[in-house]
Amino acid sequence: MMRNRESRRRIGEERFNELLAEKMEWEYRFQELESSYRHEREQREEILRLHENTRRLKHDMKNHIMMVTTYLQENQVEEAKGYLSHVLDELNHIYTYVETGNSVMNYVLNWKLEAAYARGLCVRAEIENLAFGKMDSVDFVSLLSNLLDNAIEGAVAREGEEEPEIVVKIALRRGYETIQVKNSIARSVLEKNPQLKSEKAGEEHGYGVGQIRQIIGKYGGECQFFEKDEMFCAVALIPSE
Repeated sequence: MMRNRESRRRIGEERFNELLAEKMEWEYRFQELESSYRHEREQREEILRLHENTRRLKHDMKNHIMMVTTYLQENQVEEAKGYLSHVLDELNHIYTYVETGNSVMNYVLNWKLEAAYARGLCVRAEIENLAFGKMDSVDFVSLLSNLLDNAIEGAVAREGEEEPEIVVKIALRRGYETIQVKNSIARSVLEKNPQLKSEKAGEEHGYGVGQIRQIIGKYGGECQFFEKDEMFCAVALIPSE
């Protein structure tokens, strides 16, 4: 009798532990979904804001052209030059448009480049018109956003230079659709932090090196992290076929 009672108690404890583990797993999944939804909502809001900025920019450009035309009609050439210089300076600091032929890529690049310029970063971009057709659009947005976020957050001015720099290259290389994002560094990141762990306990570097690896692995791709010429380099390679 005692043995049966002990057996039932042990089975009860095991079942309780199983239910507790399931509860914790569901809570974890819910938190992940909630975080993913919040991130996607923020992205949609940023994209809408980007569209509004573009619409306003087109409207403002008509006014700027009319103003320059007025100066030229009145033979005020120096005033026209000064006005154009002011407009171009404002455009450089506020918004630089990148047209890739891929609407999703356009949104992400313009959104993140705007953030980079707002932080005073020098940005260089070399973008080929690639479809990344194998990738789900949500995965592509997350991958490109994370790579750019990490570069923007990690960019530090090199010795002898005033501005931090990021370089974005998207190109087809040896059968891979490749995203390479580099940011300037003052000292080695990998030497101090080879696993790219965030300074925040329990988190990966930036928005998620772990998430970058997970997304790339999902499509049979590769990711590389290395340093060269005082630049931290992150490379994502997705098979094109």
